[in-house]
Amino acid sequence: MIGGVMWDASGKNVTRQQVAGIPGTVPTVTIGPDIPEKQQSATAPLPVSVAGEPSLIEAAEHTSYGTVGTTTAPRLWMFIDPMCSFSIRAMAALKPYVASGKVQLAVIPVAVLDYEDQGKSTSSAQMMLSQPAGGMVQAWEDRRLSGSPDPAAIVKLATNMATADALHLKGTPTFVWRKGDGTEGMSAGVPPDLEALLSSIAS
Repeated sequence: MIGGVMWDASGKNVTRQQVAGIPGTVPTVTIGPDIPEKQQSATAPLPVSVAGEPSLIEAAEHTSYGTVGTTTAPRLWMFIDPMCSFSIRAMAALKPYVASGKVQLAVIPVAVLDYEDQGKSTSSAQMMLSQPAGGMVQAWEDRRLSGSPDPAAIVKLATNMATADALHLKGTPTFVWRKGDGTEGMSAGVPPDLEALLSSIAS
């Protein structure tokens, strides 16, 4: 028997996949009484496709996020947990592509590792969401995530978590993008071939 959580080389949570079918073993996100009634509009229903499933891009646009990179570059959406080592690794790998103007990143903070880091994921994500969109990613990279979050950031994180839940997010990082043929892509974990992923994004 191996105690703890197992991850594969791409950053996917193997333990979660194995126990997902057992009721009560995987935490779920519920948006309800904990959010003040006057702020409930922040968790409005997500846009859905003709098939009834959430549109990945429109769902991502429904979140609160920070951007880095030129506005004319193709956009790649990235759900991250600020305390996740795989999210940090993915950000580092993508920085040269951002700097060269090949891609613009839209970084969506969520909190999925509270059970491992005693709630630091939530507090760090809230501090990210307390920053202006243009400074959010830099604050994460500089580890400037201590202090008291803006009250609005609590609701923003709840909305991001509800979106992640609706998209059946399996872990972080998770990428969402529009492909050149008009379809949508979604990939969990650190991409094994960043060049291939970036080349598939619609320009």
